[in-house]
Amino acid sequence: MADAAAGAANPANALGGQGGADKRLRVKSRGSLLIGWEAFTGFLNKPYIQCCIYFVFVYIFQMLVTTTRLNSEFYLDKHVMDRIVEAPFDSSHNTFNSIRRVADIYEWGNTVLMPGLMGDLGPCEIVGSVVNGYSKGCNDDVWPDGDGAFHLGDRLTAGDGPTPYTVEEQVMRMDQLDWSEGILIRQGRADPESCRDTDQLGECLPELLPGEGSHAPFGYNYTHPAELPSRQFTHMSAAELGGSPDGIRSTSLSTSFSGRYDVDGYVAVAIPFFSDTWLQPEEGLAAEVADFRRYSVSTTNGRVALFYCVRTSINGLWMRQSCDPGTLGNGTGALTGLVRREVEVWWNDLKRAHYIDMHTRVMTITLQLKSNHEGVRCRINLLFELSALGAIFTSFDVDTRVLRKDLILEMAWYANIGLGMVVFFCVIALVEVVVLGPIQYFGNMWNVIDWTNYILFYLVWFSIRAYNAALVETPEYGGKACESYLCSQVGYWDDWRVMRDSSDTKFWLSLCVCLQLLKMIKHIELLVPKVSLATSVLRYALVDLLFFSIAFLISMFSFSMLFYVSLGPCMSQFMSIEASFLTITRSLFGDSDIGAILNNSKNYLSAFFYLGYLFVAIFIMLSMFIVILADSQLKMLDRKRKLSEAEVLDQDGWPDEYGALAYVSESVRGWFGCTQEPTKEPERKAAPAEDKAEGALVETLMASQLELINEVKALRTELSTLKEKSVLVNFAPPIMEYGRQTRYGI
Repeated sequence: MADAAAGAANPANALGGQGGADKRLRVKSRGSLLIGWEAFTGFLNKPYIQCCIYFVFVYIFQMLVTTTRLNSEFYLDKHVMDRIVEAPFDSSHNTFNSIRRVADIYEWGNTVLMPGLMGDLGPCEIVGSVVNGYSKGCNDDVWPDGDGAFHLGDRLTAGDGPTPYTVEEQVMRMDQLDWSEGILIRQGRADPESCRDTDQLGECLPELLPGEGSHAPFGYNYTHPAELPSRQFTHMSAAELGGSPDGIRSTSLSTSFSGRYDVDGYVAVAIPFFSDTWLQPEEGLAAEVADFRRYSVSTTNGRVALFYCVRTSINGLWMRQSCDPGTLGNGTGALTGLVRREVEVWWNDLKRAHYIDMHTRVMTITLQLKSNHEGVRCRINLLFELSALGAIFTSFDVDTRVLRKDLILEMAWYANIGLGMVVFFCVIALVEVVVLGPIQYFGNMWNVIDWTNYILFYLVWFSIRAYNAALVETPEYGGKACESYLCSQVGYWDDWRVMRDSSDTKFWLSLCVCLQLLKMIKHIELLVPKVSLATSVLRYALVDLLFFSIAFLISMFSFSMLFYVSLGPCMSQFMSIEASFLTITRSLFGDSDIGAILNNSKNYLSAFFYLGYLFVAIFIMLSMFIVILADSQLKMLDRKRKLSEAEVLDQDGWPDEYGALAYVSESVRGWFGCTQEPTKEPERKAAPAEDKAEGALVETLMASQLELINEVKALRTELSTLKEKSVLVNFAPPIMEYGRQTRYGI
């Protein structure tokens, strides 16, 4: 009592007692938090909980995919391919991909490009003629209700030609394939220089490399050949054109001299538009001609289309602008086809002024097309690459994106939900890294796939943010992206930034979704261990496959170099090291053209080499690949057969390899009363004679077993003695002795 009173009277003891209580309270709270965390993680570690959470995650990503892709994108792309890329331009059925000379380029433009954009009819007569004051003499921007070839001739019953479109009908046709953002033609030219180690009759014009090229004006005066043209083709910088800093990408596998081209160069523009105001015909510099955007009708400004007009420029400086006068001369009545006629004259003025000459190295035609009915957009770059040898290589690059505003909003919404789930998974994974350690954690390939997927999603999320930011800056959304000369003065807006961000989003999202769906295999394995056969075999065979792949790739590369040197000069499939390796890789899957090799060889030697490669790669190397997988599967199954029931339960979490399916099956059978009890054999009373015979047999078996046990012990003793002697004689490891046979051979 006295000690207690003294302790209570001492303030230090009182404080010490309070501090101890606080400490005990903190320890107790920490213990509660630890218990709660363990309960939470234990709840998450249940297989069915993990599967449910991951399936929700997959669903969010699938919904995100639906906001970035529409089937209408493919339909728009097919429409463009059918009308522009794959349509023939001559009687020999040559198409864009088979253009071989400059004359083909202009013929393709007159008979495929212009008709493909404007009614898909015609041309009805000589295109782009300057005779009779630019009058073509016919109207092929009409309904196909005439007589004769392609229904463009006079109707025999009515005595007149096919029915011209009205402005309202042109609006409906433009909504199907809207090209009102115009055509942009851009050219890069080689600058004459002194080429070392080569000799020329005239100037040396090498291939065009990034950062190089001519900036000098050029052109041909077709009305007064002895004089310089008054409107020369003039070089414009990348800032004036407002193009992508990444350059223009070449997609042709036949051109190895350049991968990307600069966006500066010599441009020509044609922009059709609808107007709510009649615009008088004008010519002059961009600042001297009325800005058509003050009167143009678009899908967002709510104006009514009354007149069909066009603005063209062959050099980006001098403009021609006019509206179709109609049959009544004031823009009303049926259309006369002036817009198409002006665009055809613009295209053929380029031809007459020698826009493509010996200096030309690349010409790009950019089309920005829309389907207003479906809300999808397409940007296609048609490339004509003219090498220093004079050969022409054609290629095209197509990007598409969705215009529907509801899908754009949903895209951002699902991306933010996905970000929250990814952050949650990252926190859980970081806790596992701390608990297990980095080496053990990342030793599981599924965990590596998880983190790869998380990193890819962050790239997706940032790409979506950049895409939305680029959309806000576009003129459609009232932004200030129109800062270049080509946009502010000429009126041509290039949406390369939005298309680039949209393509980046689709690319990163495609990789992310692929890995995410592959990860579903792991979660299905948790429920049904039988599914783990493929992944288990690959895990067993990983090391063997890795080292075998090194030998396989070396053998493929050796043959690719053989064909690159021997066949590369005359076959595009082997023209470069990359193309040669890709070609022999394709041949593993049956895509081989032995006939082309024979046609480009002087004898049968190259064909024999190619067949030899196929024999080595398919019959030997691929067979070994399959053997490695089969051997790993046998080892895995043999190891699993040796596991006890407790080890199987500890490894898979289920006593049966069918896992949840077996559990559900038993439950369903129990609900319906179909459970079968194990059958018992009826007891049989043995006869006395049978009992004596069984006793004698048991005694004999026991005696034999004892003799076998003694013999095995003797053999073990002799074997251990022999091993000790052999170790003393041959102490050196057999793998280190040159020429001695080991487990791997000689």
